[in-house]
Amino acid sequence: MNSRFLIYVLVPGLLVPTCILAVCLNLMVLVVLKFSSRMRSTSNTLVFSLALADLMHVVIYTPSKIIQYHYFDIWIWGEWACRGLMYIRDVSLCVTQYTLVLMALNRYLAVGFPSNRITRTLQKNLGKAALAVWLLTPAANLFGVFVYGLGKHPGTNSDICTFLYFGWFFEFRLFVFLIFSAIPVSSITIFYVLLAIKLRTGTRTQETPKAKRAARMVLGFVISFIVLSMPLQVMTLCFSAGLFGSDDTLDNDALNWTTLVLLICQTLTQLNCIVDPLLFSFMNTAFRQEVRRLLCRKGHSRRECRCGHQATDDTPFTETVALTSVTRVDVS
Repeated sequence: MNSRFLIYVLVPGLLVPTCILAVCLNLMVLVVLKFSSRMRSTSNTLVFSLALADLMHVVIYTPSKIIQYHYFDIWIWGEWACRGLMYIRDVSLCVTQYTLVLMALNRYLAVGFPSNRITRTLQKNLGKAALAVWLLTPAANLFGVFVYGLGKHPGTNSDICTFLYFGWFFEFRLFVFLIFSAIPVSSITIFYVLLAIKLRTGTRTQETPKAKRAARMVLGFVISFIVLSMPLQVMTLCFSAGLFGSDDTLDNDALNWTTLVLLICQTLTQLNCIVDPLLFSFMNTAFRQEVRRLLCRKGHSRRECRCGHQATDDTPFTETVALTSVTRVDVS
């Protein structure tokens, strides 16, 4: 495979559109949740936190990764920019995962034990829990500032942003995988499976069809979560274990194919930042109504606004928060 085709065609063709779309969709979620009084709730605070983490990832990390591909992994911004970028990447990953854990726990308790004291306490303090995630995860990831830095490219002797203690690279990636991926992913899966079981074994009332749809929806989220996140997870661990060799031992063709596989896996994980707001849009009727309201304020006629909301203005607001995510991990 030609390296120029890979760098100048595939990289911008795959990563740039997903980056732009992710920025637009997550900004839409943030704006609606910020300026719509009907969407302000404790549960939607978690959605706001998730969209903010996704936006931080695609605005700061993804563009720099595209530029790295363009310069064939040569780093041009200095050592502290390298350390800061790796730190922001890991923080956004951790915030996303543990925000999803809170979402899964909140949904399970709200459906399975709606009158329980723990459920009511969690509902009242979801905003504080989301803030705690944003305060604790930067502190928990501070070690990343010291393990990444500038190294030398084996072929060109140019500066690259890399892991400094390569002899411990596999142990470090395994630790990060367990703490920031395996534990939250396992927790999310357990909560969603318990939620699906609770919905399927619940009392058959008039809401049974809705419960069945929710169970199928949760099953779809879990499947998409695993399918989108696992390829890069496996590739990252294999790379850190040296199963693919290193840049100085691979020939150009093998190196290009390895880069292509990593690029595809990174594109799959990049879809996380698109799937989240899309799912929230399609699964939450009130959110779509608020988007139409905001659009109407920007210049649509009053008649169009009345037509768009005539059937739903008197409908009570019911919130549906069901999101999935993929783990963002990169090989550096």
